[in-house]
Amino acid sequence: MKYYIVIASNGIGGAETRALKLTHYLVNESKLDVEIVLNQKLLEAYQKNRFCAYILEHNKIKKHVISESGKFDDTFINKALKDHRLYKTVKYAPKPILKKLSWYNTLNDLVKSEQDIVHCFHGESARLGTLFFSQNHKNRVIFEITSNRHVHKWAEQLNRFDFDESLHVNINCVSQTVHNNLKKYLKEDHLKLTNHYSGPFLYFPRLYDIPEKEDIICFAHRFVSTKNAILFAESVKEFYSKEENKKWKVIFRGKGADEEQINNILGKEIAEGLVEVSYTDDLQYDLKKTKVFASIITTGNFPSNSVFEAMNYENLLLLSDTGITKEKFNFDEVTYCDLTKESVLKAINDATQLADSQDYMSARKATKAYYDGIVNRMEYIKDLAI
Repeated sequence: MKYYIVIASNGIGGAETRALKLTHYLVNESKLDVEIVLNQKLLEAYQKNRFCAYILEHNKIKKHVISESGKFDDTFINKALKDHRLYKTVKYAPKPILKKLSWYNTLNDLVKSEQDIVHCFHGESARLGTLFFSQNHKNRVIFEITSNRHVHKWAEQLNRFDFDESLHVNINCVSQTVHNNLKKYLKEDHLKLTNHYSGPFLYFPRLYDIPEKEDIICFAHRFVSTKNAILFAESVKEFYSKEENKKWKVIFRGKGADEEQINNILGKEIAEGLVEVSYTDDLQYDLKKTKVFASIITTGNFPSNSVFEAMNYENLLLLSDTGITKEKFNFDEVTYCDLTKESVLKAINDATQLADSQDYMSARKATKAYYDGIVNRMEYIKDLAI
């Protein structure tokens, strides 16, 4: 039996990291023959990222890189695209439709046995190609929803299709929060297909030894509204209004629409060398030396890949009390805040004071211990391979 993990993307985020870590676990802890099906741009992004490249090479993971262009079949266009109102003209397919077909055709060529499993993570073209595949084959097909950010698009596409139990389709949500959000948009007869799994795949091999830690706070997320990088920047500016806090450095790692505004807010502090704003392909290099990691996501901080990476490198956590964060990060050494500047500023002060205190080393050890015991990965893997 073969297990195909399907993902399309131009870069690396939470879904792409989760897919690769799941591939690692399936290769090492199951008897499945696993292959990851991806596009060329994502493969290149994986290869440039030290952590992802390590997983690919260390596990000798099989890869199938698809071409996102090629001939399409008129019969299939008639049957699938026209029926689902995605395409009105049979003879001419624009590039977005061509991309969707290439993913369908790839799976059609790859999957040889009805026992094989197809597990789709991300990317509109990959998702739609897998949906069409699920309508025309009896294989078990799993759709994984890893973020609230994509729930509406997922539901919109899933609702176009009819599933009966004989199709063996499952919709897995990465957390209860995502599951609850999906239920708002997904049509009722699809809800029976959904599950939620309360955990990520905590595979972050330490690529670096931990040196003596420095007085650095790290914020590492996409610079978009739900991650609240602007709110954190405003709080950091206020934090530096006290001279004694200037022994601390703050690094923002990421990219996105809010980057220009972050640079404007913290222009003076950047010029003074107190703040850095940049993107990195190697977050572990930073986390090995930082003391505090901040994550203030509107929808909740579980299961954030970067939070778990930070825990693995013994960073103290500063988290927003949103979603199921407190339920999942339930240990005394976490500093919580609301999504107001006053609350975030207080949390920065509290976290840095803990890092300066005699309790710092025990807090570090407690964070790492919680990381080591937080998730039952095998239950999820067992369910996948039924």
